[in-house]
Amino acid sequence: MPPEDSYVPALMSGLAEHISAAGIATYRADAPYADDELGIVFQTMPETGTAMCISYYGSTDPTDAQIAETRLQVRWRCGEDPFAGLAVMDQLRALLHRRLYLRLGTVQVTSVRRISAGPLGNTDDRPEFVSSFGFVGLRPLPPVRDPA
Repeated sequence: MPPEDSYVPALMSGLAEHISAAGIATYRADAPYADDELGIVFQTMPETGTAMCISYYGSTDPTDAQIAETRLQVRWRCGEDPFAGLAVMDQLRALLHRRLYLRLGTVQVTSVRRISAGPLGNTDDRPEFVSSFGFVGLRPLPPVRDPA
């Protein structure tokens, strides 16, 4: 699960907004998606249909570090055409890999790198793909509690 501060959820929603603004997928915080949309969800991939899921899967630094690489996975399932999924993989790479000084929602990211990408197989007769990214930047330190 993400850390208890608001950094990771803010980063995830900022990434969703960034991907949506680029026209790769659609993100609406509180509205359902149409069947023909590649809608963005968080943490849990729907069992069927088209979707893009952004999930937190860790940080390379201890939780008290102010500079950290936060790792997010972007997984998607388009239509039955595997080339549509590969196109999304290329679009995500062009949008994010080796980018510097991005503002993703309320989070300032110093740099982004793609860690891995590739096909996952088929679900619901649709090919699934995944790309993992590391987002480096400053994050708020957790509050210090005085001993009781």
